[in-house]
Amino acid sequence: MPVHLSVVVAYLAGLASFLSPCIVPLVPSYFSALAGTVVSRDNAAALRGRVLRHALGFVAGFTLVLVASGLAATGLGQFVRAHQRLIAELGGLVMMVFGLDLAGVIRLDLLNRTARLAPRGRRGTLVGAFSLGLVFAAGWTPCIGPIAGSILILAAQARTLAQGGTLLLVYALGVATPFLVLAALLDRSVGVTRRLGPWLPWVGRAAGVMLVALGLSLLTGVYGQIPAYL
Repeated sequence: MPVHLSVVVAYLAGLASFLSPCIVPLVPSYFSALAGTVVSRDNAAALRGRVLRHALGFVAGFTLVLVASGLAATGLGQFVRAHQRLIAELGGLVMMVFGLDLAGVIRLDLLNRTARLAPRGRRGTLVGAFSLGLVFAAGWTPCIGPIAGSILILAAQARTLAQGGTLLLVYALGVATPFLVLAALLDRSVGVTRRLGPWLPWVGRAAGVMLVALGLSLLTGVYGQIPAYL
């Protein structure tokens, strides 16, 4: 498996997951939960430090869940390597279905259901932020499932646990990057998510096209040969 290429794909997939239409519009709500009060233009500057600290706890929570998922997927490595060609082909087909759903070509209700779980712990505390990150990773998987599932397919083909865990870690960093940037610029970012709204469906379509192309490359065996072409 071309590890370096997979890392790039995982990071871009994380960015695309954050920019999905069912996550970006709720970022202000997450910031309010992290702050322990409603964030507005009037108090954003004063709350920026607290929100950023708690955003780090939030990121740690969902990163832990995602990395554990990657390690579990890679733990199947011996079975995967014994049936590598078949699993790559099946994984490619699944990715293509995921991509067609994201692009709006087909509609799979199962992938478009979202489980919103209430975070445990007190609002506005570091422990509460960490638990919110845990339930974000578990409860929003139907929303980001097509993209995260595709990265798990790549992780399952990793040769070592370190490679599989790294892929999901990089994916988590892709999700975390814009979240932390918006938290750090809280006094300037209030309202930014609303302005992003009209562009979000196009991000989803672009991510869908990327997954279809990635799935097709797995199905045909081209994916493993890309580094040689480069």
